[in-house]
Amino acid sequence: EPPRLADPPATAAELQSVKKGFRVTLLEALASNSSMASTLGSFRALTGDWRRVVQDLDTVDALSGEDIRAAAERLFAPDNMFSGRVLPLKMPQMKLNLDLSRMTAQL
Repeated sequence: EPPRLADPPATAAELQSVKKGFRVTLLEALASNSSMASTLGSFRALTGDWRRVVQDLDTVDALSGEDIRAAAERLFAPDNMFSGRVLPLKMPQMKLNLDLSRMTAQL
């Protein structure tokens, strides 16, 4: 629902739900040694600093409905969208040459 993100802004309850989900997902990713190593390594590779894990939590907590609306307006602008069509694949016609008399004779 990209266009719906731009207007009206997300409600406080919607924002709180998304923020909580983000926090839960991230904390679950840090629950075991192997998943923590993977998460911190990913943050290091993608952002240059594993400490961004904590910074991203703070950034998400600070987001407002207006922030989401402004980002959606920029990202989902008509000149920033790509649309495509999926057309049915034309399958070659297969002709089956069945000799039913042979098949029934074998039964």
